[in-house]
Amino acid sequence: AYKFRLYPTKDQEVLLSKHFGCTRFVYNWALDYKTKYYKEHKKNIHWMNLSGKGGDYAKFKAQYEWLNEVNSQSLVNALGNLDNAYKNFFEGRAKFPRFKKKSNKQTFQVPQGSRIDIKNNKLFIPKFMKDGGIKCVFHRPIVKGELGTFTIEKRPSGRYFVSFLVHTEEKAKPKQEPKNAIGLDFGLKTFITTSEGSMYHSPEFLKKSLKKLAKLQKQHSRKAKDSNNRNKARLKVARLHEKISNQRQNYLHKLSHKLVCESQVDTICIEDLNLKGMQKLWGRKTSDLSWFEFTRQLQYKCDWYGKNLIKIGRFEPSSKMCSCCGSMTQLELSDRNWTCSNCNTVHDRDINAARNIKDFGMNQYQLRQELSDVKSVEKKALAKNNRKKVLSETVLNEAEKKKSVRKYILKP
Repeated sequence: AYKFRLYPTKDQEVLLSKHFGCTRFVYNWALDYKTKYYKEHKKNIHWMNLSGKGGDYAKFKAQYEWLNEVNSQSLVNALGNLDNAYKNFFEGRAKFPRFKKKSNKQTFQVPQGSRIDIKNNKLFIPKFMKDGGIKCVFHRPIVKGELGTFTIEKRPSGRYFVSFLVHTEEKAKPKQEPKNAIGLDFGLKTFITTSEGSMYHSPEFLKKSLKKLAKLQKQHSRKAKDSNNRNKARLKVARLHEKISNQRQNYLHKLSHKLVCESQVDTICIEDLNLKGMQKLWGRKTSDLSWFEFTRQLQYKCDWYGKNLIKIGRFEPSSKMCSCCGSMTQLELSDRNWTCSNCNTVHDRDINAARNIKDFGMNQYQLRQELSDVKSVEKKALAKNNRKKVLSETVLNEAEKKKSVRKYILKP
């Protein structure tokens, strides 16, 4: 996938705003239509049936002649995007689809009839062919392949971007066998602590820009509503938010590339964190660190370069267990350094947790390999034996409890 900056002229901005508004209008109409249709018929209607012959989309489009001023494929594609939103909702990946607003990020897609001119820095999409295309800055080379769907985006800061896919015949590298592994521990004070002892601190770009952001938001709130000055102040706030996001993305990409590509490591072990619960406790701090985005970048970069990314459970005792002898110690959040009561080893809390995460991840990988070598019939037999053992142990435990209760009752 590639994303490049667009610099449209004033006339092209007007036509782009028409595309954004028409696709948003069709999307909101389809969302309202599908909700009413489900209440009446108790079933969903597919977007192909809605836009095909005999569908109500053709009647709806005939009522508004100004919908013909934009690319028809972009309007139909908005119906398909709504179906994908419903699919994500029913599969538990997103919330129920909501109506689109003009104030949020605006997009429309062009599935066919688009091309790029790298030498002249031009983008050609339907309805923009006569003006010589839209100026586009290609700041990095593009791999040869078949171009996919183009997505035109306008951010709240007023900047325009285009993103598209390039289908190539290159395949991802095969996964390597885990020989050199590293464990990563996420923290609030130190963003990442590795099992080798190195620490990476987060710059906390949002925290550094809070004073400037508060000043701009205060100026925006004092402007008259629906005025040009208020819109100018809104753009300043949006551009500062976009700058903070770009700084954070740049830092995370460089750090994830360093851990995956520049290090002599073939396996990375991390822990599965309860990010929603942590956000309730620490709020803006966890959002500024952006752990979810960092793990997402680690995942797809490991898939690209044939590395292994192993996630351990969130309830594993990585901080409380000694990485040398395995004994457990009760700790508080304020305990950054502690001494093991069994082997008298002095531990740094984060480094010890990173080492335990590495050990848990490698044990988990070895267990998966052992189970994959076992046949399905043998797996069923092992499962039955384990169930019998568990049932026998529970029966014995209950019998011992009953005996102890009887002895306690019979005592004078």
